[in-house]
Amino acid sequence: LLLISKIEQEQKLLSYLKALQNITLELTKITSLDEFYKRAVELGINNLGFERLGLMLYDPDTEMARGTYGTDKDGNVVDERDLVIAPTDLTKILFRSVENETHFVVDEDADLYSNFEYIGKGWNAVATLWNDTQMMGWLAIDNAVIHRPIDPAQLEILALYALSIASQLTKKQAQHQLASHP
Repeated sequence: LLLISKIEQEQKLLSYLKALQNITLELTKITSLDEFYKRAVELGINNLGFERLGLMLYDPDTEMARGTYGTDKDGNVVDERDLVIAPTDLTKILFRSVENETHFVVDEDADLYSNFEYIGKGWNAVATLWNDTQMMGWLAIDNAVIHRPIDPAQLEILALYALSIASQLTKKQAQHQLASHP
């Protein structure tokens, strides 16, 4: 039985890896940063099985976290560009990911929020986006929609998705800066 479970996990991870490859190819073609943020969330939800996913950026000048797009309590992609969070107000998990300079943090018993509104308890996982040693932001997932238990394959794919997003974001931000400051 344990072997079957392990095989199922590996097959699930393999299907997520194939989906990740397709997502990466699609995101590569996007030139608008805003469209990139939105599609990164939509594609992660639709193809990687995340219940909820949010992409936040870190502004090193102000030390603020800024929202891009996220997911409401029903699993719909929503515009969160008006969210600005001071470091002291970062949720415990985001703060831990910054303090420990870690790439990945999981909280199995977290307070879950949608647009600063408490929506219940569940698990929460955050992967930090890094450009070398510079923190760029976070990808955060949780199980606030249908409350599935933590899936190890999803946690692995979240870490890989964060690497892919960070790499592409680095390139897109550089292109964007070149275009706006010729």
